[in-house]
Amino acid sequence: MVAQPSYGMFRCFSIIQALCFGLSHNFNTFLNNTHNQNLEKTFIHGDFGASNIIWDRKENRVTGVIDFGGSGLGDPAYDFAGILSSYGEEFFEICTNLYPGGSQILERVHFYRSTFALQEDNGER
Repeated sequence: MVAQPSYGMFRCFSIIQALCFGLSHNFNTFLNNTHNQNLEKTFIHGDFGASNIIWDRKENRVTGVIDFGGSGLGDPAYDFAGILSSYGEEFFEICTNLYPGGSQILERVHFYRSTFALQEDNGER
């Protein structure tokens, strides 16, 4: 028995709908949170991740940060999302534990991280 091509498209469409609903819910939750509308802005890098942090393996330390084209005033959680995306949960937790108010930005960090792939496709990030 040969499956109808439309069956595959219906299945694909169902998956897309489910994914879009999840994205829409995440954005609505973030955008409708009044706390997120009045954030204290700080100077951020704007693209703070492994590709823009120069690490010296011999000295075991950061020796530079490059590409400040996206820098400006913004939510520091955005830069932490870059750290989480590049270095993983364990290092991210170390960083947020050292950052004043680090536990208060976790929800925003995870939201921003969830948007990175969308921003790549739009050439934004």
